[in-house]
Amino acid sequence: MVLDLSKDHKVFDGLEDVLLDGNPIEGAYRNDIEEVEGSPTSGIYLQANVEWQIPTPPAIVPRIGQLIVNATGEVFTILAIRKPFLNDYYGCACRLASIEADLALANKITRYPAITGIDEEGSRFVVNNAADPAFTDIACRIQPIAEDVRDVMGKRVIFRIFHIFVASDIDLDYGDVLKDDTAIQYSIESWENRERIDELSLIVCHIME
Repeated sequence: MVLDLSKDHKVFDGLEDVLLDGNPIEGAYRNDIEEVEGSPTSGIYLQANVEWQIPTPPAIVPRIGQLIVNATGEVFTILAIRKPFLNDYYGCACRLASIEADLALANKITRYPAITGIDEEGSRFVVNNAADPAFTDIACRIQPIAEDVRDVMGKRVIFRIFHIFVASDIDLDYGDVLKDDTAIQYSIESWENRERIDELSLIVCHIME
């Protein structure tokens, strides 16, 4: 039997073959830095800061926002780049977002935009009867936060507050409602788009009981 030792140096040197924006790169080196909780999800959504060293000349020049995928399928988002010094390597500061356990982004939500109209008597009305095809069955994590008793038209009503985390930018309007995969309807209170491409967007909403 003939052994091919041509790539055995990778085992000893910690080098890996990866995909950079879908293009194969040989001999990349990963240097783990730290792991932090990316959003307040009780330890469910974790982030690892990682530096990838991409040898020169690469098949494709790294750019911020591109993805590095290793042999085990982990996906790293490039956040910052150090250009080669004396033709050594590109230093790519990356973020690996990992979801712990099966809870993860296991829920689905669909947006029902607020549609206004005028009835026959000239009164304004709002309906939410049509799903937004661009925001349908979006993967998310729905996390109960608190209960709040509020006064609604002279009655004491329990508001159950939820945080909904979404791994994408969101475009909502006040008056929109969200429905999850069990048909529970949530009224939107506020939302906050992620500030960086490696973070989760947050929707604060409630249901009344």
